[in-house]
Amino acid sequence: MRRLGLRRSRRQPRSPDLVIRGARVVDGTGGAAFLGDLAVAGGTITYVGAQRYAGAGARELDARGKVLARAPGWGWLLGGELPAAAGSALGD
Repeated sequence: MRRLGLRRSRRQPRSPDLVIRGARVVDGTGGAAFLGDLAVAGGTITYVGAQRYAGAGARELDARGKVLARAPGWGWLLGGELPAAAGSALGD
C-alpha cells in the first residue's frame, strides 16, 4: 500500500462499500501515475495500490480508461461520470 496519509483503524477490517478497479491513479505524491484499485469502507479509503484489490465491494466500479487523482484540498477525483452510489461511498 502506498503511503497517502490514510488513517489506520484498530478495528476489524470490514468489507468495502465500494471498490474502484483499474483506474490510472495519480496519488498526489509527485510519483508516476499507475494502474490500480481503490477501496472504500464506511467513508474511509482503506486501500490504494497497484496490485488488484483481492476482496469484493458491495458496489464495484470499472474505471479502466479513467483517471483517479488526489487533489489537495479536494480529495479524490475520478475523470468521467461517477455513479451516485460511488459518490456517496466516497463521502461526496
